[in-house]
Amino acid sequence: MGGDYVFDAKNGIMHVFYKAEPMLDISRLTGSQYVGLFDELIRRLNLGVNEAVAFIRLGSDRFIRLSRVVKSEGDLPDLNNC
Repeated sequence: MGGDYVFDAKNGIMHVFYKAEPMLDISRLTGSQYVGLFDELIRRLNLGVNEAVAFIRLGSDRFIRLSRVVKSEGDLPDLNNC
């Protein structure tokens, strides 16, 4: 989805969407392996206080939404550098 974004002016939240491809099949992981993978993902994302990530599946397509609370729509270049 490239440089496209959505700015929620009411809440001051900028959303950037990325198309994602799975790197591995998590359906074969055990409970403890899944928890370890999730913990590693959260650690690597290194999200700030005003940031959130969401994983979205629409049919066979997978997307990632990165959201950040911003002061204005002008803060977008900073979000695109993530």
